[in-house]
Amino acid sequence: MRYPMLIAVALGATACSDGPTSPMTTVSGRAASSVATLVPRIEFQGFICFGVTTVQGNEWISHGGVYHFRNGENLNRWVTGNPLVDGVEHNVADENLNLKNGTGTIHLDLSVKPDAVDGTWEIRQTVQFRDFEVVDTRGVGHGTGELHGLTLKFTAEGAAPIPGACGTEGGFGPAIQGVILGPAVQD
Repeated sequence: MRYPMLIAVALGATACSDGPTSPMTTVSGRAASSVATLVPRIEFQGFICFGVTTVQGNEWISHGGVYHFRNGENLNRWVTGNPLVDGVEHNVADENLNLKNGTGTIHLDLSVKPDAVDGTWEIRQTVQFRDFEVVDTRGVGHGTGELHGLTLKFTAEGAAPIPGACGTEGGFGPAIQGVILGPAVQD
């Protein structure tokens, strides 16, 4: 695998004008590019800064009192301080929510295009509700391009205002934490 632009990003550039929110650009003094090829596990944490939502498709309430939403699209930004992750997210969401008891699920198909890597994360994410509250959010993705062979797993929680992490105008979104898993190391 190649990570040509990653070394420059790991040595100084950041995806956020106010600086990264997590010091994951280096591990044990090595640039992220060499870590990605040598270490089968890289942890990250940060935020998803919510963007503008564009509703496309349909929404309706079934006779049983279940709200259905299809093909909601929006753009977000992942800000973690890790150049293998930080970038623009495009997602498409489908939701089913029982309006009587507040249970339901949102399924998202999303891709994250890191600013510093020629590749994307193709991710499937699930958000579960109970009593109209989010009780679990997790996703799993696989890398393409320079991220090929890597797997990304994450959880998210607590959508709230994020001062500073989403740029000078602030933002709103959940905290995320996760791990990038590389292929098994062979001798």
